[in-house]
Amino acid sequence: MGSNSARVPSTDESVYRDTSDLILTHHVACRMECREITLKEIKEILVHGKLNNKKSKIGSQGDQTYALEGYSEDGQNIRVVVAPEKNGLVVITCIDLKKEWPCHCN
Repeated sequence: MGSNSARVPSTDESVYRDTSDLILTHHVACRMECREITLKEIKEILVHGKLNNKKSKIGSQGDQTYALEGYSEDGQNIRVVVAPEKNGLVVITCIDLKKEWPCHCN
C-alpha cells in the first residue's frame, strides 16, 4: 500500500457509512444552511460517496475522521467529514467543492 495506509486505518466501511445515528455539530448545521446542503444529501454522500484518503486523518480531538465525496442530485460536488463515536456518527462539516458560498459560521 501507499503512504495513505498510515493515515486511515483499514476498517469496516460501516464505521463511516452508517447513517442511522447521525450527530450534527453546530458547525455542520450552519455550513449546511449556508451551502444549501440537505440532510438527505449528507446521507447520500455518506452511503454512496468515495472515501478521500488524503482528507481523512486523525482529527484535532484525537479521533479518526473520514472525508467522503460525491455529487448530490442537484449536481453539487460535496465533501462530508465525519468521526465515528460510541453513540453515533458525528458529522463535522460539509463542503461544496465547486462553489464558494458566503457563510458567517463560527
